Amino acid sequence: MTDSVFYGETEARDCLVENECLKVNSPACRERSAIQIAYFAKAGKDPLPKSEVKIPIHKIKADASYGGKITYRNLKFYNYKSNKTFCGTQQVLFRLNRFAADYIPRAKVLSSSFENIH
Repeated sequence: MTDSVFYGETEARDCLVENECLKVNSPACRERSAIQIAYFAKAGKDPLPKSEVKIPIHKIKADASYGGKITYRNLKFYNYKSNKTFCGTQQVLFRLNRFAADYIPRAKVLSSSFENIH
């Protein structure tokens, strides 16, 4: 991935009340991440599933494919001032897919900038 910009929370709030997502289950209450680190597996799912059994596509249920190379270049990250949003949900720069295979290769982040980051 190259030449991309990621914004954390801004003055435009997802909810009106601080820590609202800690009290109610609202559609606005979603954990956020700028990048979910890529991973490599021996199998995958079609990007456009034809049945409900194949949803969600990020649950591939396949073994890791040892190898692969992940390089992120010239990325810009802004306003990840806290690991919690005003609404109370988590926000992070990088996240792993909890349904990924056990092996995820090292990711390189090159020539990138981080501004107003906790």
